[in-house]
This record gives sequence, C-alpha cells and structure tokens, in this order.
Amino acid sequence: MIAHAWRSAFTLVEILVSIMIFGIVSIALITILLICTNLFRAGEYSRASTDEVIAALGTLDNDLKRLVPGRDGGFFFSQITDTVAGAAPGALSPRGNCAVAFKITNPDRGQIDSSGRKARLIVLYWVGGPTANDEYLYRDTEVAADSDGNPATVNELDVVNTIIARADSPVIARRCLHLGVWISTLDNRRLLAANNPVDQSDWTQGRAGATLPVEPTAPTIVDPIYCTEATGPLPTDAAKGFPDALRFTVTLANGRYAPKGYVIQDNGGDIKVAGLGALPVVPGSMVRIDNEWIAYDAYDSGTIKASATRTARRSTAATHLRNDPVWLGQTFSLVRIFPK
Repeated sequence: MIAHAWRSAFTLVEILVSIMIFGIVSIALITILLICTNLFRAGEYSRASTDEVIAALGTLDNDLKRLVPGRDGGFFFSQITDTVAGAAPGALSPRGNCAVAFKITNPDRGQIDSSGRKARLIVLYWVGGPTANDEYLYRDTEVAADSDGNPATVNELDVVNTIIARADSPVIARRCLHLGVWISTLDNRRLLAANNPVDQSDWTQGRAGATLPVEPTAPTIVDPIYCTEATGPLPTDAAKGFPDALRFTVTLANGRYAPKGYVIQDNGGDIKVAGLGALPVVPGSMVRIDNEWIAYDAYDSGTIKASATRTARRSTAATHLRNDPVWLGQTFSLVRIFPK
C-alpha cells in the first residue's frame, strides 16, 4: 500500500486575512506618504516666500534708513495703483496694490560729483507684470529732481512717472499678491498704542476697506493718491504733509507649491471654496479671491462665513464666478516712524 503525502497550503480564510492585512498596511503607508508630501509642499512654499521676503523687506529697510526727512527737502508719494496685466500707470488697482516712492541719499558715494549732482535718488516700489499671472514686485531708482543738474526738472513726481513707465525694471519678488502702504499722519503715540483697538484693526492688520480712512484712502472716500507735492490744480490735489509713520505689508505666494483653490459658489454672503485643505482663522486672516481681498473670521467645511469683510486692503468688490482663483499668501510687515 502506497502512502500519499499531504501538501500544506493556505486556506481561503487565510488568504482573505492576508489580503486584508496587506490592504491595511498599504493604506497606512500611502497615508504617511501623503502627509510627508504635504509637509514637504508646505515647507517649500514657506521657504520660497520667506527667502524672497527677506530680500525684499531687507532692501526696503535699507532704503528707509537713507530716507531724506521732510524738513530737509524729503519727498513721499503713494498711490493705489499697479501695472499688472499691462495696466496703465496710475490706473486704480482692483487688488488694492500701492505704488510707493520716496527720496533717499545715494548709497554709492562714487557717483556724486563735486557739485552734489546725483546725491539724492527717488526709489519706487510697485507691483506689475505683463499678464495677470505675473505679479512681480519691482524696485527701481532715478536721480532726484533736486540733484540731477537739470533746471528743467523741478517735480519729483515727474521722476516717479519716468520710473514706472520703464519696461526693464528689476524684479525683487515674484507672485506678489499685495503691496500695501498704510500712512500715519496722526499722533504716533495714539495710533500705535496697543490699547486703541479702533486704529489697531486698520493699522496693524491692514484691513482697511472702502469705508476706513487709512491713507492713502480708497477712492470712495477721498483720493487714492498721497503725495507731498501737488498733483493737480484742484484743492484736493494740494500737497500733503510728510508722514509721521508708515506700515508696509507684503503678501507673497511664490513657488510651485503655493496654496491655491477655486470658488464653488459666491452668494454675496458665504463663499464656498475648494482646493484648500484649511484656512487660518486667527485675527487678521485674509484671502484673495480673483482680485478682491476678503477678511474673514470663520471658515467651516470649505465655506468662508458671511461675517467676512469684503473689499479689504482697498480692493474692489466683485461677485465671484465658479472656478475663480482663491489665493492664500504669507503676509509680512515693516513699520517705520519718521523723524520730524
């Protein structure tokens, strides 16, 4: 009699259990991979924005250290304008961007001749770009009217117009969602006091909308231009006083991993968006939908709540269509008090 040897094998139950364990492990590994990928994207986005803003604000800070004060023939100009998508210089910016110019002493002393020519420069910062997707922060300079040696040049505002019309100005930051300038001509102690919530909401957070009078004001209040030279023949075009203090806000969304979503529905109150994992809800949080900045206090399940403040940062109100872009940038600020 021949004995048959039994071969061991997996039962159907064992195979199903093995497949289930393999599936659970695979899901766990994929989840960990996605978390690591998201962390990498967030880190790269933060690094790219931080690197550029350090360079941009560092350059701005160096210029402000050389600012010529008002008592010594200083000049200051700010206007709610940009040249994004080829917009004409001076046209109102729907994004609430500001162009800002001021007079500084020339850091290159070798350019100054014995007569003092080229001793002072006008430096201009503004946002522009050939298309709507090219929002660059530009910085450029030109010899000031009072030190160019040309008696025909008398207005520093003409120098500003010369600079902004150039086509090859240097770019110091890319994907600049906003450049804001907030001017104080009030008593600095009152304006900067931490226990003054009325001014703090506008000054420190830069939330100024169409009804908040923080210079340069939105055009619905007075005039989107603030200049220490007369800008026209009307009484409202008269020269303004030199600022006591300034707050600059720069919002960047540079890099391939910058968070970007899109609109699902805008009913004039709540705005439903998609494509963003989460939104911060700390005081002063803002999001840009197409060209309009919106300050909000609550975000739940993909919906920006109706308590949101429209037309923040002096932007223009709009009803947003489905698939309009939603931008979430990093905002950095620089505050300087000027000598009397």
